[in-house]
Amino acid sequence: MLVIHRIGIFSLAKFFAILYGLFGLLFGLFFSASSILAGGILKQVLSTSGANGGSTSGLISTLVGVGACIFFPILYAILGFIGGIIAAVIADIALAISGGLEFKTKS
Repeated sequence: MLVIHRIGIFSLAKFFAILYGLFGLLFGLFFSASSILAGGILKQVLSTSGANGGSTSGLISTLVGVGACIFFPILYAILGFIGGIIAAVIADIALAISGGLEFKTKS
């Protein structure tokens, strides 16, 4: 039987940073696709109504979409790292109070 008494704080923080960074990339790709789609629709609406600015709306939506693919993973990774530190500290306190967490493994 394996008993865990402590969790490595920076080990869990790195794991959370990578995990949340991947989620951020996924959300960034979704946000990027949504932004580019909305920009295309806005460009079409503005060009058919005769309003000026149809070309700039496409550029802005593209820049927002690309920015989301860069910004979201970085932001989520930073927040995941901080959340991992907090979770590990709380888990260490709970493990110390409870006497550890038991795992049964097959040999």
